[in-house]
Amino acid sequence: MLLRGLQGFINSVFKLTKLSLSWLHYSCIYNWIQTVNATFKTRIKESSSI
Repeated sequence: MLLRGLQGFINSVFKLTKLSLSWLHYSCIYNWIQTVNATFKTRIKESSSI
């Protein structure tokens, strides 16, 4: 999931649960990831051969 999508998803969850919170801007999330040297695995779709 792209960081902008993550930001929107988390803000939507907060809004649905009526919490008066907001998540960090996606650029702050990116900087945090770089600071802690975190890596995220992306799912690779397997191609089916016929």
